[in-house]
Amino acid sequence: MKTKLLLIVFFAVLGSTLLLAQNYFPLAVGNKWQFKVTDWDPSVPYTKIDTTIVEVIKDTLAPNNVSYFLLNSYFPLGDLVRSDSLGIYYYDALDSTDCLVYNYSAELYEGYKTGFQSGGDSAIVTLDQIDSSNVFMGKIKTLSFSYNWMIGHSITFGENTGPIIYHTGGDGVSSRTDYELIGYKIDGQIVGSLTGVKNESTTLDNYWLDQNYPNPFNPTTTISFSLPEGQNVELTLYNILGRKMVMLLNEYKQAGKHKLEFISSGLPSGVYFYQLKAGQFIQTKRLVILK
Repeated sequence: MKTKLLLIVFFAVLGSTLLLAQNYFPLAVGNKWQFKVTDWDPSVPYTKIDTTIVEVIKDTLAPNNVSYFLLNSYFPLGDLVRSDSLGIYYYDALDSTDCLVYNYSAELYEGYKTGFQSGGDSAIVTLDQIDSSNVFMGKIKTLSFSYNWMIGHSITFGENTGPIIYHTGGDGVSSRTDYELIGYKIDGQIVGSLTGVKNESTTLDNYWLDQNYPNPFNPTTTISFSLPEGQNVELTLYNILGRKMVMLLNEYKQAGKHKLEFISSGLPSGVYFYQLKAGQFIQTKRLVILK
């Protein structure tokens, strides 16, 4: 009887230890991940390849009195993030809540509410796959999630590694941005490449829509874009349901780089999408108004 009781306790402790060992986003100051970023649109001969680094800058106490790590970029859903044995949490600046966005124990294929985006009912995430993937650092266990409120958006996390693949598809458009992990530094250990790759373009077309800065913002942000030739340009703001809110720009622009200052007066806090149309080129980015 004593032996049986000891075995029960042993396996209970073992199960608890395994649960605590789950970590799909190792967060510590100085940890960083470098991604190869590919922007493409199948409707036009356009591809741009670049790199970006996501780095943990510091730990901080948010207004909700929860400690988070601050990232150097808004990736993939915010810049204040924390993780534990249950999953990965983001701070929702719209209503100062702590949101479990990536739930390690979620049921496969069943969407669950995260409370993210000011508790909106549309903020639902689905655990699509639990798998083992061969990546540059070897074979690792992976979890893949998708979002119901952003068409074509999905992310895959590697155990003890962090995000390894992130796909962003325009909301209702064909343009897409893919992030592929090529190197990281975790707890001082460097794996893969952190030196970057040469920027390149597969054609002479040089359309480009930048992420607005700052983001989140109130009341002013800057949106930048570039054109390979002079043409009429439309820049439109949509709400999260796809309803047109503001026509930011609808005029002829010369080839080159352009900047637009957007003042959000009259619009409530929330998540929006801004879309650039120029000829056959269409690209969409996400912004957050925080008041």
